[in-house]
Amino acid sequence: MNEIMKGRRRTKMTSDSNLIRESNLGKLKMWLFQKGAALKAEMAEGTSISVVTINALVKELVADRTILEAGQVQQKLGRPAIEYQFNYDKQHFCLLSMQEEANQLVIEAKMVNLQQEVKFAEKYDFSMPTMGNFQGIIKELLAQPLAFDKIGLSFPGKIHQDVVTSSWYGKFDGWNFRELMQEVTEKPLIVQNDAHLMTIGYCLNHHVGRQETIVGIFYPKKSMPGITIFAGGHLVEGHLGLAGEAKFLPMMTGPNQPVQNDAALAGNLADIVALYNVIIAPHAFVLSSESVDRQVIEQAIQADTYLKQHPNKPAFYFDQSFQESVQSGLFWLVTQKTIFDPTNF
Repeated sequence: MNEIMKGRRRTKMTSDSNLIRESNLGKLKMWLFQKGAALKAEMAEGTSISVVTINALVKELVADRTILEAGQVQQKLGRPAIEYQFNYDKQHFCLLSMQEEANQLVIEAKMVNLQQEVKFAEKYDFSMPTMGNFQGIIKELLAQPLAFDKIGLSFPGKIHQDVVTSSWYGKFDGWNFRELMQEVTEKPLIVQNDAHLMTIGYCLNHHVGRQETIVGIFYPKKSMPGITIFAGGHLVEGHLGLAGEAKFLPMMTGPNQPVQNDAALAGNLADIVALYNVIIAPHAFVLSSESVDRQVIEQAIQADTYLKQHPNKPAFYFDQSFQESVQSGLFWLVTQKTIFDPTNF
């Protein structure tokens, strides 16, 4: 009986030791990811991990090429020490943005490393949005010499359990992007709404309070707006992922939709802001409409008689670079729940 108890204790001690090691390894990798390069002594000081443990962890990280020896640095006292550099090229991701240009769809592809450096960029014609054409673009990307681990797709529509529930002019309703991918490659694909990714990317890039309630609105000039509810660092997607699907709002179902001029778009946007300011009462709105002058939108919001009566006075942020925000949102999408998730920092 004593031997059984001793065996159990040894097993528990080994398990606890492994958990501590994994925790220390994750802490060091995250610290190096942020820092970029460091000496062992700096790693120990920055992470509060003992020098002995740092030595063992560094050996492991060098072996799997997570970090690289970057040369020796002369210290103020003592002999030169090896500086270690985080290997941002250890992983690459393929970020795809499906977007409208001149009333046609294109897919903009970028392959980035862990530092979000673009290593490959190409734009693909998607004016014939068929499942076969989508798979063809994926095959072209897979044929590129730069290998990637995961694909993130920004998409003008809403998805629930991998199935498109609402989309750009209904062109993708019922599509299952994951099944289409599995016919081509085993690489994981994550799909998310473009307005959602714009909102999250903008908040990350501009340090907007992610623990607050944010409503993001992306309103292309000749298309329907996309709306995001981002509360406490989490997306509110609703039943079937349809929360915020603006094309079903009463003011968006008239015969003149989508709008064709700046004044009409700004007026519609002000009406949407007034509606969501009542229903959600957000801390802030993130508005994106690159084709319309910001001043026109600001004037429409300031002139809105309903907003003037509201007790909730939100902050307004204007996204001036939709694609930049979407790319940051896509990087979050493919790294979420990992140590490289930008919401960790």
